[in-house]
Amino acid sequence: MSVLTLSMPMPFFARNDNSTGGMPPALRKTLLSLAALAAALVAGRLLLARVDAQPRELVVQGLLQHVRADEVRAAAATAIDGRLFEVDLDAVRLAVERLPWVAHARVDRQWPARLVVRIWERVPFARWGAAEALSTEGRVFAPGPEPLAATLPQLDGAPGREREVMTMYRQLADRLAETPLALAGLRQDARGDWMATTQSGVALRFGRSSPLDQVERLKTVVLPSLAPRLAEVRTVDLRYLNGYAVSWREPAPTSATTSTGAVEPETPLDAVPGVTP
Repeated sequence: MSVLTLSMPMPFFARNDNSTGGMPPALRKTLLSLAALAAALVAGRLLLARVDAQPRELVVQGLLQHVRADEVRAAAATAIDGRLFEVDLDAVRLAVERLPWVAHARVDRQWPARLVVRIWERVPFARWGAAEALSTEGRVFAPGPEPLAATLPQLDGAPGREREVMTMYRQLADRLAETPLALAGLRQDARGDWMATTQSGVALRFGRSSPLDQVERLKTVVLPSLAPRLAEVRTVDLRYLNGYAVSWREPAPTSATTSTGAVEPETPLDAVPGVTP
């Protein structure tokens, strides 16, 4: 790095003059300080003009599995305008964070002409709805053509309820993990009704009450009574106060089992008397 040295003539009042007509020492010291500051500012601007160049390199860092470095460079380029020290780092960061798989980004300058972008990717927690994904931070995003792991649960819910659905799924899945009703998905419709799907394909209808309130009944009443024919069960409707209804995968036999042990003719679930879907 070159060092710029400026030579300035000594002002006439800088001479040591002890006569009564000389400039007061305090004023002389102030003027000398101002002159030195002005010289430093001029030197700084001249030096900055020589070293501040257009950014010529953009380095992408991070553990990237879903984000491509060329995507980051293309997004960042839309916010880079001017010389290195004129680049709005926040604008570059926001442009990069608009990429679907980017959770967070950090942008730093490196002299003489480099920008470094650090990426933290989203971690998918579940598939959401028909074509979106839900991150571990509870954010819904569009994964695009990137395939999601088949082992991810299928969740869905009204806008704004993403964290509620994710939390409920975690708690319910934990309680049913060691049972034949281990969960594969959970959704809450616009009316607040909950429905879960097990890994064996059984649908569990909970209604608007908390699914967690039905766990004990599932373990102690439903599973023991349905165990011999669990593979034939299509839906278990838990919206009854004193029992539950079952629909079967095959048309026959057509019967509904309640928690009291009674067997009665099966009625389509949406038309069960006394049950509001």
